[in-house]
Amino acid sequence: MPALPESRQVLIRRRPLLVAAHHYPKWWDMVEANTWEPALFAAFDKFIQPESTVIDVGGWIGCTPLYCAHLASKVYAFEPDASALKILRLNFALNPQLASRITLFEAGLGTVDGQVALFNHAPGNSGSSLLSFDAAHSDLPACDTITLLDARRFLAMIDMKRVSLIKIDIEGAEYDLIDAIAPLLQEYRPTLILSLHPLKLGGQGSVIEDRFYRLARSVSLCQALAHYPYIFHETNGALARRNDKAHLLDELKAKGFIDGCYTFSYQSGW
Repeated sequence: MPALPESRQVLIRRRPLLVAAHHYPKWWDMVEANTWEPALFAAFDKFIQPESTVIDVGGWIGCTPLYCAHLASKVYAFEPDASALKILRLNFALNPQLASRITLFEAGLGTVDGQVALFNHAPGNSGSSLLSFDAAHSDLPACDTITLLDARRFLAMIDMKRVSLIKIDIEGAEYDLIDAIAPLLQEYRPTLILSLHPLKLGGQGSVIEDRFYRLARSVSLCQALAHYPYIFHETNGALARRNDKAHLLDELKAKGFIDGCYTFSYQSGW
């Protein structure tokens, strides 16, 4: 068995993890200080039921699947980036009790089964995407070929009645994925934590066409998730409920897209 790396303990909302000390130490400092996406962990605490299953699409270096394993009885984690997987495996090895509750798929979750290109300037940095376009930076180069699993086939294989929460953070590929699984979300009603990356959408030939495309995809996503009665979003570092959908409309009017991390739920949370 390979020797375990030098580790440090990180407390996330009073829940301990051992993590590889030399990988992303400043980022772990922010997580421990509750300054990196605090509403994400608040949503985990609020909506994950103890005997339930969680699906984490975009497990990166293992923080979120390990944290979810503190709360749920079963976690399915998907991560296709080989560079991130090296660190994720180290962090899983440092937390064997939590890792025993996690089934790891070294693959992406998408709309088809097959081999596809992964794009990133710096593999492993959490920005790897199935999309090469990036309006905020220069377009991303292909960095690897990965396995993609069909989400509809995967979800049909598991007991969806036990799934209390699905978290999706996949750098722009979320729009196609939500379109594919929308009927299952409406049928089984898991809480959905969704990170939106609209600036990954584009490549339509002109700035105007790109803006129109982002608007169309954002409206389509809102329609697919309109059945959820409660919407939560981070406000001043806290998880805030927005159940009248007015905030999403304001975002669309102001920017032509919706970005950030949102939680959609059938539970009021309070």
